[in-house]
Formats: sequence, structure tokens, C-alpha cells
Amino acid sequence: MKLVLFTTLLINCLALSPSFSAQDGLSQSETRQLVKSLKDETSLSSKKIITELKELLQRESTKSDLNSPLILVLNEAILTKMRHVGSHAEIKTIFEKFGSLAKINITNENINLYASMLVTGANAHLNLQEYDDAKNVIVELQSYLSLYELTGLNEAQIFMLAGQLHIVSGEYKVGLAKLRLGMEVIQRNPSFDEVDKRKRLSEALSYIGNTYYTLGDYKNAIKYNYLAIDKGGDFLYSSHLAAYTHNIASSHLELLEWDQALNTATLASQKAKETNRFMYLALSNEVIARAQHGLGKSVEAIEIIHTSIQTYKENGYTQKVIEALAYESEFHISLGHWDKAQTNLMEAHSIIENSKNQTIPTVELLQSSFLIAEQDGNLAKATFYQKQLSKLEEDDFKVKKELDAQQLMLHFELELAQEKSSRLEKQNELNDIILEKGQNQQRILVTVIFAVIVVLLLLAYVYIRERNLKIKMRLLAMTDHLTGCPNRRNVMEQAKGMLTNNVSKNGSMIIAILDVDNFKSINDTYGHDVGDKVLQNLTSIIIGALRETDVIGRYGGEEFIILLPSAGEKEITMIFDRVQTALKNHNCEYHGESVALPIAVSIGAAVVNKVTEKIDHKGQDLLLDTIIKQADEKAYEAKKGGKDQLRLYIASEQH
Repeated sequence: MKLVLFTTLLINCLALSPSFSAQDGLSQSETRQLVKSLKDETSLSSKKIITELKELLQRESTKSDLNSPLILVLNEAILTKMRHVGSHAEIKTIFEKFGSLAKINITNENINLYASMLVTGANAHLNLQEYDDAKNVIVELQSYLSLYELTGLNEAQIFMLAGQLHIVSGEYKVGLAKLRLGMEVIQRNPSFDEVDKRKRLSEALSYIGNTYYTLGDYKNAIKYNYLAIDKGGDFLYSSHLAAYTHNIASSHLELLEWDQALNTATLASQKAKETNRFMYLALSNEVIARAQHGLGKSVEAIEIIHTSIQTYKENGYTQKVIEALAYESEFHISLGHWDKAQTNLMEAHSIIENSKNQTIPTVELLQSSFLIAEQDGNLAKATFYQKQLSKLEEDDFKVKKELDAQQLMLHFELELAQEKSSRLEKQNELNDIILEKGQNQQRILVTVIFAVIVVLLLLAYVYIRERNLKIKMRLLAMTDHLTGCPNRRNVMEQAKGMLTNNVSKNGSMIIAILDVDNFKSINDTYGHDVGDKVLQNLTSIIIGALRETDVIGRYGGEEFIILLPSAGEKEITMIFDRVQTALKNHNCEYHGESVALPIAVSIGAAVVNKVTEKIDHKGQDLLLDTIIKQADEKAYEAKKGGKDQLRLYIASEQH
């Protein structure tokens, strides 16, 4: 009966205008009325509505051309409903079949329907991790911002999508700025009612939480996803509640908070099941399985994660299949089920081999592969997986260093935005108090006093917050952006401290200048991107060769300065030998491939044995300049003497 009523409703919508089928265009008001009638039906499930809409679209397609308003309305309604239920793979399929989108005659009348369809397509590509395809669609959408009059909803969604794309591409500052633009559109546009504003702002807060998750700041990821839930309140879609709760559970999992991860993932699973969000159900069940394993319940974990693997396969999430198979093999290994674990791994490796570089191995996959090879006594395979694992962990370490810097900048940007929002809210509160009617003089006086106190407190709060932010920015100013090690100014200050605290107390130290040999030819042959990569790799190699108390800093260009407290000729020679050996086997990525790129360095080192105790700051600067000049001259001698060598200068008492 409900299906019949809904069909009648749609047919009545089609009859909005007696000459509708014959019209070439449809007014915006009529289009909005038709879209609203199609989307607002609540008596049927989303799946049944989608089925009914598809039948109507099939019927209309036989008698109308592509630019018929009804064709656009029906396609947009279908895609929107699919987006709400998370059918991203099916949305992608529809876009591929509906290749004639490019042939649509875009007008001011149909632009918002067309833009809404593109928004849904871009969202699907992002969820399927197809970032190049998402970028193409988002670039097209952004071009319409200046060409057409878009609705506030479309404008906000374009900024939100662009923000997400920049964030997954590692451009966190730009991504955050786009999200803020989307939030500003939502807040200032009168077409959004209070309920819709809360829903959309809730989405933006969730995106910020996901940014923190990407940066490895899981506590802030939890915080912002809870803020997203609070902002949406009772108006939050169940599907969004399932997504935000899953994000919280994943963050608890990364923090090894097994019980919290299990509880929140169970809630997310229930919400996903209620709304038929099968992918979120699979993702939440994966978190539940990993939490169960963490709690020592690996048998239950295997049963649960197996259902997730099936869902990933059915929906074409190949990378997630590999990750889940690796987790399942880990569970089997913990139970001593080596054969079953090997079956999982063989399937995962087979998928990677057949995916043509579209998938990557995970740390868990390589760890389990190493353990099984070791269990089988296959030392060659075990060594192979161990090398791959070391490389992956090394890459993760480098990425983490970059993310740490991005995270500090993200904190800075967010706190500024929060301050601005807090000031506006406080100002609005004060304005409401001052403008309130019917206040007597005594109440006005009390209000003014209260306002002054609030302003003073706010100014004090802003002053303390800005001071803390300046401290954080000062930390960034002391680090070399390319290599992540201390910059010249930072390392010079550390050198002064070592001279005062170590050498002046009858100790010793070494100050060395390291210069990359033939670095210009590397830049000229391979380009500056490879040159930058060589400097980053060299930094990691040197750090690996140094002791915990030693310091490396970027001195300028391809030159580095190394400080070795309590060290002499023996220590610097040992470090040089380690660096020399590692650099001969150096590889670097070039045009997407790892190529052998052996490099050499020349080191000039000054051994400082004794420094006069009573020396002022000016004397420290002169002394340090003298020692560095001695080291630099020795580095120059090493280069002139054939390169790839160490030259020492042993100083007498320094004054």
C-alpha cells in the first residue's frame, strides 16, 4: 500500500505543470518543489525509494532527452539517496554509465541539480580513495563558483569536498582553510535553517577530527568527533552518528584502549545496521574484531572480521581486503593456526600482485609474512620480508616527522579559529544583553559591569593563548623545514652550551662540518626534487650513525654541522665509517622507481680539548667561529684531497 501511495505521489509531482513534458526548461521554484517531493518521502526505506526512482527514470528516459529537467531531477534524487545509504561503488558505476554528463547543456536553471550530482560523485570517489578522480570532479565544481549562482548548500559542499581532498593529499593547512570557508557559508547563508546548520557544521567538525586522526593525534580526533555528535544533537542522521562513532572507536583502537574501542565500535555497528550502511558496519566490525583480539579473544575476532572481509570484497574495497586479511592472519598466528594464517597471507599477496600497484602491503601483512617464513625455516623469505618491513617502518618514521610539523601548524590554525569564534559568540552575547528591552538602570549597570569583567577575562585569555601560540611557532622557527633537524641558529646555540658545560670542565668535544660531494651534479642530473630527497635520506643516515648525545644540524645548502660532546678522533672516525658504508648502498626514488644512487661526503673536524673557563658571550661567539672555521678548512682540504674522506684538526687550549 505504501509503495502505491509513493508512486502516486511521484506521478502527481510530474503533473506540476500541464505542459511539463513539452517544456525545454523548468523554473527553479518548480524544480525545487519536485526535488523536495522526491527526497522527503519518509514512509518507505531508502532502498525502496531508490528502486522506485530508478523505474521512473527508466520510463522517462525513453521519451525525454538528457537535458530534460525531469531526467536531471530523477538522477540527482537517486544519487542523493544512494549517498545517504553509503552506496559509493554503485554511485561510481552510475557515473561511468551516465558518461553523457559532459553533453548536458548547463544553464542557470539546471546548474544546481548538475552540481549536486557532481558533489555526490566526488564524495563517492573520496570514500573509495580514488583521489585523482575526485580531484577532477572537484576542480570542475570549483570553476562554477564564479560562473553561476549556486545554492548555499552546493557552495558549502564544494568547499567541504575541496577541504577533504587537500587533507587526504597532506595539504592540511589549505584543507582546513577550505573547511572553514564551508562553515562560514553555512553560518551566514539564510537558506540554511537552524537544524540544517547544525547538521552541516557537525559534518565539518567530523572532518577536522578525521584530520587529527590522519596526523596521529587520536585524542583530538576523539574530541572533535564527539563535538560533531554534540553539534548535531537529536537532528543528526543515524548514518552520520554511525560514522562519527566509528571514527571515535578507531581512535581508541590506535591508543590501545581496547574496552573503549569495543564499546564505541559496537554502538557504531548497531547504528550502521539500523541504517543499512553496510560499509560502516564492516568497518565497525573490523574495529570490534581488533579490540577483541587485544582483549585476548582471538577466536571471536576471527569470526567477526571474516564478515568484514566479505563486505569489502563485495563492494570493491581492495586495500581494505588486504588490511583485514593481514589482521585475520595475525589472529590465527596468536592461536597457533599457522596454516590458516598462511592462507590469508597468500590471498593478500595475490591481490597485491594482480592490482598493478593500486594497493600496498601493510606493516601487519609484512610482520605476519615474516613470522610464517621464519616458522617454516625459510630464511631467504624471512630476510626479504624483514627488509620490506624495515623500509616501510622507516618511511612511516619520515612521514610521522612531517606530520608532527603539520600537526603543530594545524593546532595553531584551529586555535586561532576557535579564538575568533569565541570572540564573536561573546560579542553577540554582550550585544543581546545591551539591546534587551525593559531593563531598569540598576540592571543595565550590572550588565555593563558583567560585560567589562567578561571582556577583561577574554582579553586575559587571548593574551595567554597568543603567548602559548608564539612559543609553539618559535619551536617551528628552530627547525630546518626540509630535513627536520635543527637549523643553523639552533645548532649554534647548542654548540655554545657544549663549549661552556663540557669542554671548559676538562672535557673534550668535536665540531665537524660535513659537505656532500658532487651535490650539484646530482641536482643537474636528477633534478632538485631528488636532491632534496638525498638530503633527507642523508640526515636519517647520519642520525642513525650518531650517539644519543650527539647533535646534527643543517648548516646551509648541502653542508651539515655535527656536534660530538665527550668525543675525540676515535669517535668521529667510527661515525664517518658508518656513514660512508651506508651511503655506498644509498637508493633514492626517481620517476617512481628506487634507483641506486651512491653518494659520498667530505668531513672536516676540529677536536677541542680545553677551553678557558672564564669567557663572556662575545668571547664564546669568537671562539665558536674560530673552531668552525678550522673544521671548514679541513672539510675543504678533504675535498681537494680527493673527496670521500675525513680530515682532523686537533686544537690546543682555546682562549
